[in-house]
Order: sequence, then structure tokens, then C-alpha cells
Amino acid sequence: MHSLALGTLFLAWHRMIRKFTSINNWRLDFRIYSLSLFARRIPLPIWYAGSRLIMYRERHIPMTIVLSATIIEAALIMLSGFVCYFSILPWYTFIPQSPYWWILAASFVVFLITISIRPSIILDTINWTLRLLKKKPIQSTITRSDLMVYGIFYLSTWFLDGLGLYFVVSAILQTPPSIPNLLGVSTISAMIALLTLIFPGGFGIKEITMGVLLSTWIPLSIGIAISLLYRLMQTLVEIFWALIGHWIGREKLDASPPAN
Repeated sequence: MHSLALGTLFLAWHRMIRKFTSINNWRLDFRIYSLSLFARRIPLPIWYAGSRLIMYRERHIPMTIVLSATIIEAALIMLSGFVCYFSILPWYTFIPQSPYWWILAASFVVFLITISIRPSIILDTINWTLRLLKKKPIQSTITRSDLMVYGIFYLSTWFLDGLGLYFVVSAILQTPPSIPNLLGVSTISAMIALLTLIFPGGFGIKEITMGVLLSTWIPLSIGIAISLLYRLMQTLVEIFWALIGHWIGREKLDASPPAN
């Protein structure tokens, strides 16, 4: 399930890079995306984004395009995470009672309406910032059809990782929580991890959150153990695909000149 989830993330990224650069080199994109997964596990997004910037710069792809695509990717992943959560809410046992959660939910609804009316609002904001910095804006746009494709890919990612958690819990517990409940646990813990990624102490937030949410049905210690096992399995999958991506991309890089 996690391999399929990573596949949907990569397909959205490849489509975005191809749109912004008109370069259709899936081997290069796959190599860079899979290798940057290592840096994603390190607190602070500078390592994740920085590894992409460095590797794409070696292929003469502007840093502004890579950084802009990364910002758009993060925004759409978070947006699709809210869509996933609200779609399973009627079947989810645990609903946060904090007023701050509803403020966040209201903000999501406003943003969803805004991006539906003006699909390129994120890219327009990025281009406005680039002009202020006297940098060349991105000569592209995002249409509703683009958003639909990205949304399908990213929404699939949330559901696939949630199903992965369900299979892990089912392998350990005789009577696991329902699929909607574990989809909710997976989604909430991942969204909190994304929101706290900017803080140095963000490492382990997802596992702690997942363990606490699982304690609704099982003891907290077992929930933490399951979340750590799930993290380990995901990391091993990402290492496997990073090795595959390095091998596939290296063959292409050795065989072709740099992309202009």
C-alpha cells in the first residue's frame, strides 16, 4: 500500500514538473523524488526541498520552478488530506473537540472554495512573490483539470496509506478497529506531522499522535508500538524505492546530455 501511495505522489510530481518545464524525463523525476524521500524524514523542510533543488540544478532546471512546485505540492497534499478526513467523518469514532480544530476546518473550506474559483491562486501568489524578488515568474498556469488530476493522485495517497495502516494493525490485533477509523487515525496523524514539520522537534510527532489516537481502542503502549512498526515498514519501503530510483535514473543520466 505504501509503495502505491508513493507512486501516486510521484505521478503528481512528474506531471507538475513536466507542466512547468515542458521536460518529459520521468527517469530523472523518479530518481530525484525517490532519493529526496530520505530527507523528508528529517525535521525541517529545508532538507527535503534542498535536496530537490540541488539535484535539479545539476540538470539545469531553475530552482524557482522546483521550489514553487514543492510549495504547490505541499498545499495540495494538505488540502486533499482534509478532503479525505471529512469524507470519512460520518464513520469515524474520534472527532477532535478543540475549537482550534474547527477554525482549521473553516479555513480549509474557505481555501477549497477559493481554489475552486481560481485554480491558479497558489501559483499566482508565488509569481507575485518572485516579481517582488526580481526573479523570473513561472510561465505556466494551473487549470481546474490540473487540480482534478492532482487531487485524485493526492487523495489516493491518503487512502492507500490508511489501508496500509489497517493491514498492519490487522496483522497484530485479532479484532482491529474498522477501516474508516484507521483511515482517520492515519490521516490526522499525518496532517499534524505536516503542520509541525517546520519545527526542529517535529521528529516523532506522527508516531506519538498515531499512538494516542489508537489508544481509543487499544492500550497506549500497544498503539505506540504499532505506530513505530508502521514507521519502520514505511521507511524500509522508501529505502527500497530510493535504491531503485537511483539505479534507474543513473542509467538515464549516463546515457543522455543535461536537460536545458
